Amino acid sequence: MQRKTNNVNWLTSVPSKDINFLTSLKNASEEEICKAISLVEMKGGKNKTKLAALCRELKRRQKVRNMSVHNERDMFV
Repeated sequence: MQRKTNNVNWLTSVPSKDINFLTSLKNASEEEICKAISLVEMKGGKNKTKLAALCRELKRRQKVRNMSVHNERDMFV
């Protein structure tokens, strides 16, 4: 098994309301969030809230990224 980054470790091992989870989620890259989602899904169904928080943050970041790409395109038209 690959070594987990510190952010991934916090995201997979503490409750989703914990300040360390929230801070790690804020600091994590999209890749780290994807790794955390995979690990949480492998642990089973008892982490629904944590999984929802991770997926929500990933979706939010992708939406922001897509909005910025569209805005940049509009600037050059």
